[in-house]
Amino acid sequence: DSYIHQSLPSETQTMLNESTIKINIHTQDDPHILKIKQSLDVAEQEAITSFLKNHNHIFTWSYTDMP
Repeated sequence: DSYIHQSLPSETQTMLNESTIKINIHTQDDPHILKIKQSLDVAEQEAITSFLKNHNHIFTWSYTDMP
């Protein structure tokens, strides 16, 4: 794992070290959790969350979702 991290470009390493927040893009009963950058402003967080919720169907959450 550390070898892979060391072999990544420095800008990618920076992205991996950034703080994130968890967002649920589905329901409370069947949560689909993703992480987004914490440093985004509120408007960006809301826009990304809205986009991901509206396109939730494109993600594979389980084997049954796979074609």
